[in-house]
Amino acid sequence: MRKRIGNYDVIEEIGRGGMAVVYKALHTSLERIVAIKELHSSLRDDRELVERFKREAKAAASLNHSNIVQVYDFWNDRNTYYLAMEFIDGIDLKTILERCEKLPLEIALIIAIQICDAIDFAHQRKIIHRDIKTGNIILSRKGAVKLADFGIAYIMDTTGSNLTQSGIVLGTPAYMSPEQVRGEKLTEASDIFSFGIVLYEMLTGKKPFVEDTDEKVIYKILTKKPLAPRRLNNNIPFRIQRIILKSLQKRRGKGGAYPSISRGQQR
Repeated sequence: MRKRIGNYDVIEEIGRGGMAVVYKALHTSLERIVAIKELHSSLRDDRELVERFKREAKAAASLNHSNIVQVYDFWNDRNTYYLAMEFIDGIDLKTILERCEKLPLEIALIIAIQICDAIDFAHQRKIIHRDIKTGNIILSRKGAVKLADFGIAYIMDTTGSNLTQSGIVLGTPAYMSPEQVRGEKLTEASDIFSFGIVLYEMLTGKKPFVEDTDEKVIYKILTKKPLAPRRLNNNIPFRIQRIILKSLQKRRGKGGAYPSISRGQQR
């Protein structure tokens, strides 16, 4: 007999992490396949994690965009928290790069343009993702590119302040911006830095800041310039290299480089 969660019949478990388990499920009355994220029962008394889970629901539910995984519902049943969201039949970019190392320029730019659109859409609504990485970019079998997992996103107010206590570092070290690893107040530029790392990795097969420990990676992010991507792949156009290196500058303003990618692709 299938496990039932609210109005959904669970089909199978499709993912599990330190914070939640994810199921593929069927909404019985709408006959719609969804993904349900269930917060681990051992964490439901952790106020900070519960708030992070709620924040993901609030942030993603406010973003109706073709390149962002859509959230349908969020609820609490007997002190267990659930998030129902769009099910993507596909594979994440991290897995693709583990198999292929790097991507052809045309494919990488198709992915980049769609993720730029998603990031820009979120930023226009004062939402910063804070965990842009290859594992949070999903490619569907139908060719769509989706940005997922707003679990550590925050919503800026009009002054640019954030909802997370200053000094708490959240994210994935290899994809963090300098201000993120320092626990500082973030702007849209932080997401652009992380996206620059993703674009660098797609085109070279390497991350720009690589070491054997997180501490050494963070030191490199704070102090070292990345190797020019054309040194690793001379098929990268100079204009794309300039965009990547601009996004990876240590000192950046609020704005960023990502709108130039689509314009550069059209020339």
